[in-house]
Amino acid sequence: MDNPEIHLTVSGNARLTNGEAWLEADRFEWLEDWI
Repeated sequence: MDNPEIHLTVSGNARLTNGEAWLEADRFEWLEDWI
């Protein structure tokens, strides 16, 4: 499921600022593991 992952990552990061981007990035780390 590469498309959904990339889509979510792009959308999430685009909305967040640099400060919050790292928080989302950390979330996507376990998200990838879960998927």
